[in-house]
Amino acid sequence: MRTQSTDTDPVIERIQVAGLRRLTPTQRFQMANRLTRSVFTLSWGNFRRKHAHLGEREAALLWVRLLYGDDLAERVSAYLVLQEHMGHQEDQKGQKHRSTG
Repeated sequence: MRTQSTDTDPVIERIQVAGLRRLTPTQRFQMANRLTRSVFTLSWGNFRRKHAHLGEREAALLWVRLLYGDDLAERVSAYLVLQEHMGHQEDQKGQKHRSTG
C-alpha cells in the first residue's frame, strides 16, 4: 500500500487504515460527521473572533458570502428581512387582538 500521509509513519498509517476498514459504513459516516462539525465549529469560532465587531446576523451573512458567494448571501439577507417583516406583522396582530379582546 502506498502511503497517503507525508507526516505519518507508514506502519502507523497501515494500523489506522486497518482500523477504519473495520468500521461499518454507519460508523465511518458518524466519524466523518463529527469531524465536519468540529471543523465547522472551530472555523466559525475563529471567524467570530476575527470579526468580533460585527453583530451575529452581520457575521453570519458575511460568512455565507465568503463560503457560498454573493448570490446566496443576498438571497439569505432578503429572506431574513422578509421573516422579520412577517414576524413584526404577527406581533402587531397579537397586540391588536389583546387590546381589543
